[in-house]
Amino acid sequence: VPYLRERALLLERLGQDAEALAAWEQLHVAFRAQSELGSLPPDAESGLHRGRLLKKQKRLEEALVALREVPLNE
Repeated sequence: VPYLRERALLLERLGQDAEALAAWEQLHVAFRAQSELGSLPPDAESGLHRGRLLKKQKRLEEALVALREVPLNE
């Protein structure tokens, strides 16, 4: 999981938005699977990055879905 986060951040810094979004999506899937098992809380960071990248790609409905998954207490 730390590798995916660092990879996604690096890809964003390099301007490779599509690849960065794919990495954030992988991280989201990993956290969601663990969250359903009760071992990890949902990951707010991946939701925020996914929302921003999806908005940048003009995929507004998907961006809203990603942002709705971010807990408000984060």
